[in-house]
Amino acid sequence: MKYNFSANFLKILSPDSNFGQAWETICDILLRAEFNDTSQIRIKAPDKGIDIYRQQEEIAYQCKSSELAIHGNIDATECINSIKSAVLVKKSINWNKYFIATNSNFTGTAFQRLQDYLKNENITNVEQLGPAYWSNLAEKHLDKISNYLDYRLLLTEQEVIEAFKKARYYDTYIQKYEEEISTQKYIVEVSNNRTPIKLKIPFSPNLTIENLLDVVKTILNVKMDRNNFYDTNTSASPLISLTFEQGKQGFSKKISEVVNDKEPNFEFWITIVWRDDTQKSKNDDDTLVQKYMMLEHQKNFNKETMTLNERKNLTIERTEKLLQNLMWDSVERLKEK
Repeated sequence: MKYNFSANFLKILSPDSNFGQAWETICDILLRAEFNDTSQIRIKAPDKGIDIYRQQEEIAYQCKSSELAIHGNIDATECINSIKSAVLVKKSINWNKYFIATNSNFTGTAFQRLQDYLKNENITNVEQLGPAYWSNLAEKHLDKISNYLDYRLLLTEQEVIEAFKKARYYDTYIQKYEEEISTQKYIVEVSNNRTPIKLKIPFSPNLTIENLLDVVKTILNVKMDRNNFYDTNTSASPLISLTFEQGKQGFSKKISEVVNDKEPNFEFWITIVWRDDTQKSKNDDDTLVQKYMMLEHQKNFNKETMTLNERKNLTIERTEKLLQNLMWDSVERLKEK
């Protein structure tokens, strides 16, 4: 997902006083922007199982959130209790569609519990609008909610040094880079083309584009391995580069050769290259893809019934989501330190 709505990035602004209220506000703003429904209202506590109600369309929304967002889970019991309340007030607040608006997904067990309850009680027209739905709306209407979001991450000098170590730089180089970074007090900002994350990195203008690229790749946990998707018999891997003012920069250039600003803005550019086959060696490990497929509740496709273009688009889409999940997970961990 491109946008993440966890407590690490979603700001609580007055009159909201807690994370749950802030999430409800985000949902309310995005729905108003998307549907331009003047009949939309928010129902204050006690909410009777409904937080947002579009009166003209008779559509109800109950907002449920986890402060961990995509790395958290939504409680099925809370959702069931809200649906029970909404059913009880249906005579006064009539709804023909009920959406559970979440910034996180259910576990497989929780999702099944919810489905079993709905089936046993013969309740229809209840659906989840999960994090992917709200991420798509955020991309369309970012200007409406930008003041609620802060995706900046200021790294420490020690975190940069640790990134060099993970990138397997020799100790002699690491010691030299550490001294230069500590002396220069220079900050580089790096955005990327797959998420709104912005890294502020203490660096040295004497280091190279390749040095910076290695740090960013490590911090964001971007894996360069080719990922296999066996249901479509396709695979894909990322290609990475650093751009400045939309121009791709050579790896050997020093930062000072590219810019003179005290806080230059680079973009970490990720291109996804796909193949209409799989590539596997004895050392390949597809655990990452399997974990992603389970997390995203991805269904299998029949490659025999798909066109070449459909396989390409699906492979690129899956790979982008896989990369986004890795990037968000890595930044969340750094935020929580």
